[in-house]
Amino acid sequence: MIAAILEKYIRNADLKEVVSKANSNFFLRLLGNVLAYLLVFSIVQLFGPNLYGQYSHSITIFLVFRLLSNFGIKPAVVRAFAEADAEHGVNVKAYYKKSLIILLITGLLSSAFLYGFAQFIADIYGKSYLASLIQILAFALLPYNLIDLNSAVFKGLRKIVHHTLLENIGNPLFSLVTILISYWLFNDFIAVFYSIVLALTVLCFLSFVLLYRVLANIEVKATKSVSYREILKVSLPMYLNSSLDLIGRWADILVLGFFCTDFQIGAYHLVSRLATAISVPLQALNSIITPKFRQLFIQNNLTTLKEVAQKSAKGTFVIAFLAGSALIIFGYWIIVFFEPEYVIAYSSLIVLVIGMVANSFFGSVLHLLNMTEGHMLLMRISTVVTAANIGLNLILIPELDIIGAAISTSCSIFMLYFLAALYCKKRLKFVPYAVPSLKRLTLKKY
Repeated sequence: MIAAILEKYIRNADLKEVVSKANSNFFLRLLGNVLAYLLVFSIVQLFGPNLYGQYSHSITIFLVFRLLSNFGIKPAVVRAFAEADAEHGVNVKAYYKKSLIILLITGLLSSAFLYGFAQFIADIYGKSYLASLIQILAFALLPYNLIDLNSAVFKGLRKIVHHTLLENIGNPLFSLVTILISYWLFNDFIAVFYSIVLALTVLCFLSFVLLYRVLANIEVKATKSVSYREILKVSLPMYLNSSLDLIGRWADILVLGFFCTDFQIGAYHLVSRLATAISVPLQALNSIITPKFRQLFIQNNLTTLKEVAQKSAKGTFVIAFLAGSALIIFGYWIIVFFEPEYVIAYSSLIVLVIGMVANSFFGSVLHLLNMTEGHMLLMRISTVVTAANIGLNLILIPELDIIGAAISTSCSIFMLYFLAALYCKKRLKFVPYAVPSLKRLTLKKY
C-alpha cells in the first residue's frame, strides 16, 4: 500500500529501500493491530465494560512505570546499531552488553518500587482495586524492557520482521492466547494480569533466542569501546524525550482516573486505541526510516535525507487521511461492535482522528530530530508540550469529561509535531511536510 502510493516519487536507491521494506512492514504492523483489537474485544466481551475500564487504567499506570525505567536505552541502541557497519562506530556487541546491564538494574529496581508503592497509587486515585492489579503487573516490567532492548537491536540492523514480531505482534498474540486459556481454566478477572506477565516472560525468552542467532553472525568492524557514562549521555536526553512524549499521550487516561468512572475510562481507552490505527503506516515507516535517517546524516547526505523525509511524509499523510475518513464514517458501528454502551465516546473518536491525521502531515519528524543530533532540542519541546497537555487535561476533563481528554490530547500532540518541524527547518534547512509547496508558509527566520 505504501509502496503503491510512493511509487511515482522514487528517485534513488535509499528511498526505494525505505518504500520496499515499509510496504511489507505495514502488513505486519496491521496484523499486530488486529491482534491488539481482538485482545480488547475479548476482555470487553468476557468481563464487561466496567472491568475493561479497570484493565485500561491499571495497564496505563504500568506502561508509565515501564517507560520511566528504561532510561532511553532503546533509541540509543537503535542509533548505535544503525552505525554497525561504520568503521568509526562503536563496538555494538559491547554496547549491547552494557545496555543490558543497565536495564537489568533499572528494571529490577523499578519493579520493586512499583510493587511497594502500588497501594499508595491506589489510595491517590481512591480506587482500591488498583493495588493488587499493579502489584501483579510489576513482575512484567523487567521482561517488557528486555523485549524493547532486543527489539531495538533488530530495528537498528533493519531486521524489520524480527523487530515487528517483538514490538507489535508478540505481545497481543501471546497475551490473547494466555488470557483465553486462563478464562477457560479460572473464569477470573485477576487471571488476566497473571496471563500478561506470563505472555511477556515467554516473549522475552523468545527475543533472546532470536537475538543470539543474529548477533552471532555480526562481524564487528569498529573497535571503539563505550563507557556506561557515554551510553547514558546519549540515552538520557532521548529518555526524557520519549518519556515526556508518551506520558503526554497517556496523560488523558491518568487524569481521567481522578474524575471519571471505570466505564468512561474503558470507553475512552477503546476509541483511543481505534484512533491509533491511523498511525500504523507511519509506525511501519518509522521502523525502516529511523536507522536510514542516521545513516544519511552521518554520511552528510542532506539532499537524500530531505527527499526521503518529505516523500515518505506524503505517502503516510495520504493513507492517514483516507483511513481517518473511513474511521469517522464507520466509527459509530465499530464502537457498537465492541460494546454498544461505549458509543458515548464516538465524538471523542472524531476529535482524536482529526488530531492523528493532522500529525501525520509532518511525517517522521520526531525520529528525524532524534537521529540528527537534535535530541536535546526535542527534549525541550517535549517538556513544554507535556506540561501544556497535563494542564489542558486538568482544565478540560472536569468540565467536559472524555471529550475534554480527546481535545487535550489532539491539541498537544499537534503542538509537539509542529514545533519539531520548525526546529527541523532551523537545523536541517527543510521540513518534512506532506506537501512541499507549503514550505513557503514556514517562518523565514527559521
